[in-house]
Amino acid sequence: MSIVIDSSSAIYYQNESSGTVNISTNKNNQIILLTINITSNIPINVLSVTDKAGLTFNKKESSNNREIWWALSLKPLKEDVIKVKLSSNPINWFMNAIAVSGANLDSPFNDSADSSNVANILNPSVTNPTVTLILY
Repeated sequence: MSIVIDSSSAIYYQNESSGTVNISTNKNNQIILLTINITSNIPINVLSVTDKAGLTFNKKESSNNREIWWALSLKPLKEDVIKVKLSSNPINWFMNAIAVSGANLDSPFNDSADSSNVANILNPSVTNPTVTLILY
């Protein structure tokens, strides 16, 4: 099985310390990736990520006002609302939710990959394919 983006949703905010993004998916056993990019004159962190479906979001990476969070969804999501709370009000910020199927659920991430601009961060559920996800 190859890694496939099932759905994605993005939203932009200004001068707000929390926001939501909605996503619906069509498949079982998906990784939900959430990228958060913040423009600010001071360091701002993500305090929490929650959703209506009760998924457990975990921080994958944090650097330079950019964070990647992820959760495992065992069943399709219908109009799920993901809420992010920040430590302060940034100038502006952008978040993108991506539902991905085909990842290795036991070991979903390639921790040796560089994810600064182009992220090869997911391990597929089959041997040796190459996967590139662009996460901005």
